[in-house]
Amino acid sequence: MIGSPEVFHRQSLENANAELARVKRLSGETAWLRLACFVGIVAGVVLALKDESHGYILAAASLILFLAAVKRYVRLSTDRKLLQIRVKLHGSELDALQGNYAGFDAGSRFIDHAHSYSFDLDVFGEHSLFNQVCRTVTPGGANRLAALMESPVSTINVLRERQEMVNELVDNHEFCIAFRVAGGGIGKTEKEGLL
Repeated sequence: MIGSPEVFHRQSLENANAELARVKRLSGETAWLRLACFVGIVAGVVLALKDESHGYILAAASLILFLAAVKRYVRLSTDRKLLQIRVKLHGSELDALQGNYAGFDAGSRFIDHAHSYSFDLDVFGEHSLFNQVCRTVTPGGANRLAALMESPVSTINVLRERQEMVNELVDNHEFCIAFRVAGGGIGKTEKEGLL
């Protein structure tokens, strides 16, 4: 057991911020390495044009280092984006623990005035039940959750199955965050501003 959700999200937010700072520092160092390698390539080409044999070696070595630095920079950029999403997710979860669900999908598109209870009971929309529980990462996931919330449970067995599914995730906070980051966080946060 990890303790309270607030403790988990605060510690995870601190860890993600520390890792983000480290990745930003490494990205900066890698940018300087790329610049140095580029200068080495130019210097090697100039020396090679002057018929100095070590110019070819300098240019080739600098080019190999440059390509490695570019590859590392791309990986660090991806890591930085994922960490920024992780920081935002933990911040939104901490806000939600204080009653602010603005960072989450309100499901307003699912409001149906003709439905027998969803409109009257604030199942969808700002400050709704959907707004408080939705942590989906795809439109299909949000649609499925909305469908489940609109349809009553028909038997006790169905209710137990749903409870078992939820119980599998209750104590696995890190998996849930990792899933949300990897499962759609980048596209969803950039396109819709939602988490």
